Amino acid sequence: MLCRQCGRDNPPDARFCAMCGALVLARCPHCQQLLPGDLDLRRTPCPSCGSSLIPPPLTPITQSPLTRPGPAEVDRRLVTVLFADLVGWTRVAAGMDPEDLHAVQQAFFAAVTPPIVAHGGCVEKYMGDAVMAVFGVPQVHEDDPERAVRAALAMQEALAALNATLLSTHG
Repeated sequence: MLCRQCGRDNPPDARFCAMCGALVLARCPHCQQLLPGDLDLRRTPCPSCGSSLIPPPLTPITQSPLTRPGPAEVDRRLVTVLFADLVGWTRVAAGMDPEDLHAVQQAFFAAVTPPIVAHGGCVEKYMGDAVMAVFGVPQVHEDDPERAVRAALAMQEALAALNATLLSTHG
């Protein structure tokens, strides 16, 4: 199936293009019928229900610098991403009180954040039982991958102490 964006030939069952990531197999927003890859979504209605496939235009809420049209500054650089999550979290979380669960999450984040920052990383986000850190933003260093590994080792040391505490308080 040819990609509408870049023209790459993808396997017939591919939903997204392997080259550019564009949607190859789309669904009608009204009837959820799979649409053929060669269908011109701008001009042809859904062959199943006849509905228009053109999404309604988005109306901007504000005209902040982030949403205002105009030339965008692009900054491309290599970064190192460190992702860490709690092993067996789903099993542990199933048997815990919500307040205790929240306390464990906060203790985990409090233990892993200082090593990330100390080694020059930046916490990108906290997600449930995971933390994602980026090294190379805002300051790029030649040794960003090494800094990420050193941060990960320091995180493991911090978590060893936290595990002992949590074992005694939460079992």
